[in-house]
Amino acid sequence: MGKQVGKYMGIVLFGAGKDGKSALYEIGKEQVDYFIDNNKVGEIGGKRILRLKEAFDIKEKVIFITSSKYKKEIAKQLLENGNKNFFVYENHKASVFQSKNYEKKLNEKQWGNIYNDSMLDSIIERVENNNFTLWTKEILKLTSVGEKVLEIGCGSGETSLVLAKNNRYVCAIDYSEKSIDLVDQLCGRTGYKVDTFCMDATRDLSFGVKEFDMVFQAGLLEHFNKEQRISMLYSWKRICKRMISLIPNAHSLAYRMGKDMAEKEGRWQYGLEVPQGTLIDEFIAAGYQNIKEYTIGERHSLNFLPNNHYLRVALEKWLDEYGDKEISDWGQGYLLVTIGENL
Repeated sequence: MGKQVGKYMGIVLFGAGKDGKSALYEIGKEQVDYFIDNNKVGEIGGKRILRLKEAFDIKEKVIFITSSKYKKEIAKQLLENGNKNFFVYENHKASVFQSKNYEKKLNEKQWGNIYNDSMLDSIIERVENNNFTLWTKEILKLTSVGEKVLEIGCGSGETSLVLAKNNRYVCAIDYSEKSIDLVDQLCGRTGYKVDTFCMDATRDLSFGVKEFDMVFQAGLLEHFNKEQRISMLYSWKRICKRMISLIPNAHSLAYRMGKDMAEKEGRWQYGLEVPQGTLIDEFIAAGYQNIKEYTIGERHSLNFLPNNHYLRVALEKWLDEYGDKEISDWGQGYLLVTIGENL
C-alpha cells in the first residue's frame, strides 16, 4: 500500500472512467493506491486496476471512494464486508480526501465548483416558496424596502435574489465567474433584478462614496486573517452607510465540533475557515461606529452534527427546555452578526 496518511494507509478509487480519473488528479496521485473496476484491466496513472472482490482482500485500513452514480451499489457491498471508510466523489466539488485541504483557502475555480448553475432549480424553488436560509432571513430583516444593498461574495446568489424579490435595489459581486453566471441565470429565470459584477473583494471596489445604504457579506471574512479582514472592512466603509457581517461563530460548540469532525473525516469542502468570537475590535479599527453584535441560529448549528451525536442530543434537549429566545444571548448561534455604521 501507499504511504500512511493520517490514520489510514491509502485510498482505493471505484470506477476507472472519467470520474475516477478526475478524482485521481484532484486527490493527488501519490495518495491513491488502486482503482477498482470490473470492466477494465491494466493501470491508470501508474495505479493498478483491481476487481471488486480483490478490494475486499486488502487487509490494510484504507478509504474507499466512489463517484455518486455508484454510491448505493458500492456502499451496500462495502458495508456487507464490514468496511465503513466510505466517501462519495462528485465532479470536482472538493477533495474528499483528508489532505489538510481545509487549511488552505479555496481558489476561484474551487469556489466555482461549489456555486454554479447546477443549483439553479433548487435555489429558485427555495426563493419562490420563501424557504430561505438563516442568513438570508436575517439580512432581509435588517434591510428595508427601497434600500440599495450590496452583497460582497454572493456565492449562490440566493440572498441577493430574495432581497430583490422583496423590493430592495440589489448589487452582488463575486470573484468567481461561475457564481456571477449563476446569479444572472437566476434573474433571467425569475425576473428579479440583481446587478452583478465579477470583482475581487480584497481590492478597491469601483462604487461611489456611500452609494449603498447597506453593504453585507455572509461567509467571506472567515477565510482571511485579521489584518486582511480589517483592510477589507476599511475599504468597504467608503461605499456604505451601514456594514453587516455574518460569519461562523467561534463560541458555537455544535458548529465547532461538527466542523472538526468533518475535517478529520475528509468531508470539509470550504477550505480555510476560521470562525471568530467577535469582530467588534476589527470594526472599530476599520472606523465604524455604533457597533452591535449578536449570534443567530442556535438550532441551525446542530445540523453540523450527526443526528444521534451526544452533543446534538444534549443541546436539542437544552433548547427545548429553555426555549430559543431565553438562550439567544448565550452566544451559541451558528453565525456571528456584527453591524457598524459609517457616520
